[in-house]
Amino acid sequence: MQFPCLPPRISGKRRHALLYARTDSNFSCTAVDRRVLTKKLAMTAATATRPLSIDGINYFDAKAFTNAFGTVYEHSPWIAERAFSLRPADGFSSIAALHASLVATVGAASRDEQIALLRAHPELAGVEAAAGTLTDDSTREQQAAGLNALTADDVARLHSLNARYRDRFGFPFIIAARNNTQPAIFGTLEARLHNTTGMELENALAQVGEIARLRLFAMTSIAA
Repeated sequence: MQFPCLPPRISGKRRHALLYARTDSNFSCTAVDRRVLTKKLAMTAATATRPLSIDGINYFDAKAFTNAFGTVYEHSPWIAERAFSLRPADGFSSIAALHASLVATVGAASRDEQIALLRAHPELAGVEAAAGTLTDDSTREQQAAGLNALTADDVARLHSLNARYRDRFGFPFIIAARNNTQPAIFGTLEARLHNTTGMELENALAQVGEIARLRLFAMTSIAA
């Protein structure tokens, strides 16, 4: 199938590989102009279950970009909304570059916005987990660390540590659970209780960025 209305920089086999371009009549360039086709492709990618490609992502408009990446940061779609404006004229060069734009957006946010972002994260094995109201991403991440299989004593201990941490710093303890084991999480939480608020703000934002990186790369099937 030919795509004569795609931009000239996408040629040859890449025209057929762009996103998950289907070969049905909905994507016939004889029926739509380039602007409409681009919108169709972006909408397809934003709702697809297959991994996203950087070529496809670079065809997103602001709405499709936010729809696709608004959940990368927990309950904080404003980060994707703002990061879209950082996209270079010729598009993101890689998924890592896209992630860097998201991190830069968080770094440029106000302190109040950064703290609100941290407070949007659930506690580990906390009330959201007990109530079954975690997001799908958070559920998978906490399960990967074995936090769904804690003993009753460990749950009580973690709740106590979480409460001490929140009381001290004003936001929940955050760690990229997927990268850690139960013992590592307990040890890190206890150690970080001795830090200053400034240190923990930086630590928490760094961990949020790592969580976003893992989620983003999972969406694109790139090894983290």
